[in-house]
Amino acid sequence: MKKIFSTEKKVLRDFQDQNPSQYYSNQKRLYLRYKKNFEYNYTYLFKLPLKIFKGCDLIDFGAGTGDNTLFLAQSGANCTLVDMNQHAVEKSKKLFKHFLNKDEFAKHKFIVSSIFNFKLKKRFDFVQSRGALAHTENPRLAFKKCASFLKKGGMIIYGDPNQFGGFQNMLQRYIIYFLSNDKNDMIRNCELLFKNDIDRSKKYTNRTREEIITDRWIVYKQNDPSFDDVMEWFKSENISLYSSYPPSNQFSIDSHMNFPKKKLYDLKGINTINELLWMRKNKDDFNIINNFINKNKKFIKSQKILSKIFSDMRVDLIPKNKKIESVLNNYFKSLHGIKTLENEEIESTKIFIKEIKSLLNFVKSKNIGGILRAINRSKYLFKGNAGVRHVDYIGIKN
Repeated sequence: MKKIFSTEKKVLRDFQDQNPSQYYSNQKRLYLRYKKNFEYNYTYLFKLPLKIFKGCDLIDFGAGTGDNTLFLAQSGANCTLVDMNQHAVEKSKKLFKHFLNKDEFAKHKFIVSSIFNFKLKKRFDFVQSRGALAHTENPRLAFKKCASFLKKGGMIIYGDPNQFGGFQNMLQRYIIYFLSNDKNDMIRNCELLFKNDIDRSKKYTNRTREEIITDRWIVYKQNDPSFDDVMEWFKSENISLYSSYPPSNQFSIDSHMNFPKKKLYDLKGINTINELLWMRKNKDDFNIINNFINKNKKFIKSQKILSKIFSDMRVDLIPKNKKIESVLNNYFKSLHGIKTLENEEIESTKIFIKEIKSLLNFVKSKNIGGILRAINRSKYLFKGNAGVRHVDYIGIKN
């Protein structure tokens, strides 16, 4: 435990210097923007309609300044916010007081504590921890501790960067650590090399540039789990995956009549292709899918025709054999022209890996000019989204 608390002390130092979890502070207009986004995420992406929180007991580990918990309180949850950063806990109290009346505020508790030291006999309907466990010395043990406060039939909402989706961010951390002598060096190098990343984050959050830099590159510890890692944690704590976002691989979908049902954590590597997509992702989903549709118009058209040939079947109206044969032949031809997302991503990732190798040659010699040129001329590396970092998992305690 000595190493665990040593790491906590160093992470706490960084997060007391900056407050990267503070997105909207007491600004009501800005909060409404974030609240609308939160409500959409929980309802349509996590599959948790907000009325499910009404009257429930919820504990949030690593709650920070409370910015990710407030809207759950306003949805009717009785919240317990736990964080080791006393300054952040004080901010969360002020935030709740600002947005809630006196009686509403009294329903919620604010506790300064390490996850590993936290003790309470009470069990909760919901346990939440988003963006905290990857900063601990032992995320697996931290998850076990969080899950121990979950009621049977209760739900856990766990989110952290993914090991593959956060690959580019970790590569950036490596570069900054290799090139920098102290914190001031780190900040300067982040601004010099990753300005576009910081600008993009600034566009979507109300954080300062130094808060973004601290959260992404300076904070002492970052150890992101893979999808398989999280499924192992779920299995160990007798938790079944309910939903996730981005969604996990759907090839395991089976008829609802088949039994017994298998759980995702029994299928190692099921999310490997998804994680490959997350690692190199540099465009928004809408643009990627729209591009995919445009490239596959012939196949999409022949698929629709094939689906209709047997769609309205009755004893006095059946399709002619020649028509069936023609439709099948056209569909067969269209299969050869499919441009799959997976194949395109694999080819793009080959280029991506070459870009990394080129970049690392300049990093090795600490050639800042060369590093900048390698980043600027790359097609995929550190472009746009620079990967899908955060993944949320929602599970039910069996």
